[in-house]
Amino acid sequence: MNMEDDIWQRKHEEQVEEEELTQILIARKELEKMLLPSVLREVVDKAD
Repeated sequence: MNMEDDIWQRKHEEQVEEEELTQILIARKELEKMLLPSVLREVVDKAD
């Protein structure tokens, strides 16, 4: 593999990794949105 191909492949791998991390962050935020109300209810219940 020549140097140009190697550079292209690395850039492509970095882009794929960045997209995967973005998807993980989005999924995490969605989970937090779903879980937050139940966590808040638990905190309020414990405070009573």
